[in-house]
Amino acid sequence: MRRAAAVLLAGPAVLVPVLVQQASAAPAPQGLLHRNIPVCGTPAAGSAACDLVLHQVVTRDGKPGPNASSPSGYAPGDLIAAYNWGSVATPSADAGADETIALVDAYDDPNAASDLTTFSNQFGLPTSSTISCPFSFTKVSQSGTSSYPSKNSGWALEESLDIEWAHAIAPCARILLVEASSASMTNLLSAEDYASSNAQYVSNSWGGSETSGETSYDSHFVHSGVSYFASAGDTGGVVEYPSASPDVISAGGTTLTNSGTSWSETAWSSGGGGCSAYEPQNPAQQTQVEGQTAPACGAYPGGGYYRATPDISSDANPNTGVAVYDSTPYYGQSGWFEVGGTSAASPVLAARAADSKAVVGASYVYSDAATSYPTTTNIDYWDVTAGSNGYPATTGYDLATGLGSWSGSGSATTTSGPNAPTNLQVAGNVTYDSVPLIWTASTSTNVTYSVYRSTTSGGELSTTPIVTGLSTTTYTDTSPVAGKTDYYEVVAVDSTGAHSLASNELSVSVPSAPGSSSTLTVTLSAGTATKKGPNYHVPIGVTVADSSSGQGVSGASVTLDVYTGPCGTSQPTSGAVASGSGTTGASGTVSFTFTTRVATTYCAWADASASGYPSPASGSVTFSS
Repeated sequence: MRRAAAVLLAGPAVLVPVLVQQASAAPAPQGLLHRNIPVCGTPAAGSAACDLVLHQVVTRDGKPGPNASSPSGYAPGDLIAAYNWGSVATPSADAGADETIALVDAYDDPNAASDLTTFSNQFGLPTSSTISCPFSFTKVSQSGTSSYPSKNSGWALEESLDIEWAHAIAPCARILLVEASSASMTNLLSAEDYASSNAQYVSNSWGGSETSGETSYDSHFVHSGVSYFASAGDTGGVVEYPSASPDVISAGGTTLTNSGTSWSETAWSSGGGGCSAYEPQNPAQQTQVEGQTAPACGAYPGGGYYRATPDISSDANPNTGVAVYDSTPYYGQSGWFEVGGTSAASPVLAARAADSKAVVGASYVYSDAATSYPTTTNIDYWDVTAGSNGYPATTGYDLATGLGSWSGSGSATTTSGPNAPTNLQVAGNVTYDSVPLIWTASTSTNVTYSVYRSTTSGGELSTTPIVTGLSTTTYTDTSPVAGKTDYYEVVAVDSTGAHSLASNELSVSVPSAPGSSSTLTVTLSAGTATKKGPNYHVPIGVTVADSSSGQGVSGASVTLDVYTGPCGTSQPTSGAVASGSGTTGASGTVSFTFTTRVATTYCAWADASASGYPSPASGSVTFSS
């Protein structure tokens, strides 16, 4: 028999987002009626409800209309056009790149990822990461695990709105959905804490009644470098928590209308807002806008004034709602929904803030409003002066829409720093105490490099860099987190201190330290044989993993031998018809192709060894050509 060759396969394919034409708002079918349904109802004491309102098409006997096969409500392009965000909120502008937006909600949305993909494909948004647009989606429990809470169809619709519209306005940002175990304030604040540690922007499309003890919760919304947003509520002129917290940007609601030739905006009659019964104003809010000297709310005991909400607003009227895709049935329907509520305003404004790459707190929002409103240094406001939520919308700040809506590019631009480094990869064998890295230099001149590491995908830029000021394009991390998967990104820094976008994210499986109880495991898989001419080709994959963590081990040395006949309990000592060798990649896997002209049964036997492990390991698989 002729000896066959084992050949190492090429690396993984790269997925490229496909752009399709944006859809516009579609009217309901003729002859059907409409109703607006508060999705989460009234919360119990100590709990919160989502601020989501469903605009539902119903038959004349009150039954839900047919499932919509195409979107109704505003599309992403509609809001981007209405608010003049075209230069900052699109994939071509790398909108939100290298920022993480966390959406905090209650209960599980089991189809969140697939529904986000459907929404993205419909509106031409990225569905995978590229170097210039590193979008990703991650869903975790309130403690950061993949042990999700129970499903709730109303909250699932809320979560679909949150992640889809955060992605719509900041299409290159990383999206992190944090699911609290329930809608209790205790669990939601636990989820808030996880979000605060893993994102730069946090949106909360929920709220509950104010209570005298709410000020004790405010510390959950204070984290250096993190911007917090919360919906103002869906009861006109009423304040809810956490929108009332002074360190949260309260997102109010408007009615956004397109005449066919222009856009106009009025206060939404059901938008939350007013004066908090318990919270003080953030000092930045006390001086509100030019020519408006009277405070919106009364004096707070001990100094200052009571908190006024909202701070800033966006479209929230369900009659001028946005399109959302949710395959989890709610109220007799699934698929495309049109929804509103200030639940829509919070993720949209959080995403717009991520496009700015700034910490958007009260000092940013109010900035120089006292002297320059409505065109401030940070934000160009659209002053909403018509309509009412119980409080009239007036010139300047008001309790119906706050400062108005965020219109125009403002200071939000793509990075003006150097070009990003690219092609970050492992430069050699990985051990428990050594991860060698190499990357392609930035095309900008006079730059140095900073390397970031995290044990959470997408969390690199939330950490302190492990090294700065590198003048070369190589670095060896001598203190990786052993026994875990470490994630790396590299950023270029120019002489002015301006930072580039991050490189591609690199994941590296780091072996456990010597002396630990971990050993290697070797798993083989053989694919279906394909015949080309006289030859049969069989793909064989070998995965080497750490027995304790289950993580793949990169840099492991693998030898592969193929024998005629099925595998036994031990490796034959001779008679191999093909042999090959290779090194596992970042995921702990190396691929081979076995080629032969003889159609029969074979046994593939692999041996693997890796630095930091006391002994080699082996595995086998029986296959047919």
